[in-house]
Amino acid sequence: MAVPEKPKLHYDQYMKNKKVIFVGPAPTLMHQGKGSWIDKNFQVTIRSNGAILLLHDSKYREDYGTKWVKSFADDNPQAYLQLYTQPSQGADRGPQGSLTGYMAKKFWPYGVNAVDQEWGSFWFRCPVIRLAEIYLIYAEAVNELYGPTSAPTFGGETGLTAEEAVNVIRARAQMPNTHSKFTADKLEFRERIRNERSVEFCFEGQRWNDLRRWHIGHLPEYKTLYGLDFDKDHTSFSKAWLMDRVFEEKHYWLPFRVEEVLLYEDYRQNPGW
Repeated sequence: MAVPEKPKLHYDQYMKNKKVIFVGPAPTLMHQGKGSWIDKNFQVTIRSNGAILLLHDSKYREDYGTKWVKSFADDNPQAYLQLYTQPSQGADRGPQGSLTGYMAKKFWPYGVNAVDQEWGSFWFRCPVIRLAEIYLIYAEAVNELYGPTSAPTFGGETGLTAEEAVNVIRARAQMPNTHSKFTADKLEFRERIRNERSVEFCFEGQRWNDLRRWHIGHLPEYKTLYGLDFDKDHTSFSKAWLMDRVFEEKHYWLPFRVEEVLLYEDYRQNPGW
């Protein structure tokens, strides 16, 4: 499968409250096929092969100002992620780098690394709950009671349908509305809501609790982890098994301490323990 020409991109990076544009070859975006590129959620959450990793060498370390700054990548290809597996393993692939062929981007600003040392540019306020979660919790509940396209009423006021609530989140991420083929019934749309949560809350500590409350963590499809093997020129791709995580029915509960269970006969241990 031929990969279309990469889009020509510049990168706007805000550091120290000053705009800096780093000039260099555009990172390679992982291709989906059929002439389309990976969606915007992927681009803001995941670093793929060819993405910028390092910004500049020590000789370019200066007060940025508003001028164009020469990218470290102009002189050193190591500034870009090398996650391929063929013809030989890239520098950032393997036990000391990425096992899957991808790296996290969310919560990891450019420059926060041992070379650039822009440690002061990283700060994060952890929200108790995000607005996106309100919409997706609402969509999950409404779908179970009314289905994807029927709107509930609250005190005489008509609320959003489950589909509309999900589309609010997708629109904010500049994604198209949910395809109509997923809104035919409650069960089908339930899976789309779960998928939307996995994308929206990636790396935010939600997934583990979601799998447990949906009671699907023990299913094989949620225990096996895969990576992506591909060559440097992106001409071949293959799904690669990484590991099977252990998760059984008993893991939905934690065990009580043995000394507590032995206190009296009717103090029962949780199932499976």
